[in-house]
Amino acid sequence: MKAQELVQLTKKFYSGIVLVTTVFLIASCATNASFLNSSVVPAATGNVEVKKDINKNYAIKVEIDDLAAVERLQTSKQN
Repeated sequence: MKAQELVQLTKKFYSGIVLVTTVFLIASCATNASFLNSSVVPAATGNVEVKKDINKNYAIKVEIDDLAAVERLQTSKQN
């Protein structure tokens, strides 16, 4: 009886390790970064997602929300 319990416990342990490793590998495939707040357009928010495919190419997805209309922005100061 104890041998069967040990086998079941070992199977559960290895299943847990496989699950944790799989979750870690899936999470590490995509890198997600957020933009910092800007003093020029403080309401703007953004996100960048970088994924690497099997050919070692990068797919970069940039999302920016809540940008101000061009007419509402201040002109830059010239020296």
